[in-house]
Amino acid sequence: CMKARPNTKFVRHLLFVAGLLCSLLAILGFLLPLLPCTPFLILAVACFSRSSEKAHRWILGLPGVGPILVAWERDGSIPLRAKILATLMIVLSTLYPLFFEGLPLILRGVAGSACLLLLLYIWTRTTRSRS
Repeated sequence: CMKARPNTKFVRHLLFVAGLLCSLLAILGFLLPLLPCTPFLILAVACFSRSSEKAHRWILGLPGVGPILVAWERDGSIPLRAKILATLMIVLSTLYPLFFEGLPLILRGVAGSACLLLLLYIWTRTTRSRS
């Protein structure tokens, strides 16, 4: 669903550029282990929904992630498969610095707490099928 578009052309252009930047960061997040992909995709969808109908349709049509983004935009739901994959990636990427890098205890607590809060957020969202 297309969100209300801003009145000024400047704001639409700014949102479009932000959507492109978020898309680029999402691609980098897909390639780099500690950079998250999903928040940047969600931000890109939000920016494109307010700036460019064509770009919005493009990102929602991406294979693999498009249906997940449609579900998120429609009702804030996350498919079970995506929750499981996100959980695995979050836990694996958090375990390494916690146990193998020798971080100070306070930083381990912050990293562990952030991981738990993120997992709590993911698992409290509605679970819907991908279709």
